[in-house]
Amino acid sequence: MLSTSLLFLFVSNAIADFVDPRDHLLNRQHQALQDCLHAKAVPTTLNSSSDWTSLTTAFNLRLQYTPVAVTIPETPQQVSDSITCAAAAGIKVQPRSGGHSYGSYSLGGKNGSLTIDLQKFNEVSLDKGRQLNHFFIIFANMYQGTGIVRAGGGVRLGNLGLGVYKQGQAALPHGTYPGVGIGGHYTHGGFGYSSRRWGKYRCFANICNDSS
Repeated sequence: MLSTSLLFLFVSNAIADFVDPRDHLLNRQHQALQDCLHAKAVPTTLNSSSDWTSLTTAFNLRLQYTPVAVTIPETPQQVSDSITCAAAAGIKVQPRSGGHSYGSYSLGGKNGSLTIDLQKFNEVSLDKGRQLNHFFIIFANMYQGTGIVRAGGGVRLGNLGLGVYKQGQAALPHGTYPGVGIGGHYTHGGFGYSSRRWGKYRCFANICNDSS
């Protein structure tokens, strides 16, 4: 009986001391990412930050995924740096516009992604002819074939509609909930009250990891 107990204790200690090699790899990846983001001065939130919970709580609480970090870039260069650092560390990148994904894809759709929160990119401007910068979603021929709207990736639909109307008495087809972010809405779809009359929007997004 004593020998059985000793054997059980030995096996238990061996199991407790075992470290999965994959954990070492993940730790190295996470540290490499953090070091790179710090070196490039990208605003970053980690799980030790006071705002971590508010930034990482999923819209759909049934699918709660935990990112390795959340960056909140303020410039296109910092967006580029976020992507560069994640790629170098072998970590999946997920941009987040409004965070209303039912599949929690704005948190990566799985644990261990880098979320790039675009909340600082909230400009809406009606522009007729001036060359546009990168990292903006652009709507061409939106209103009677004349207007071009530049909207940052963190813009919400309510702000977009109000901004376009105030600046040019214009409008565009979009969904019905004003709090939805523009990123997922205009890459995956969303029908609203004007869609039957005006059809679907035409747009494209340009995100470059070299800031070109």
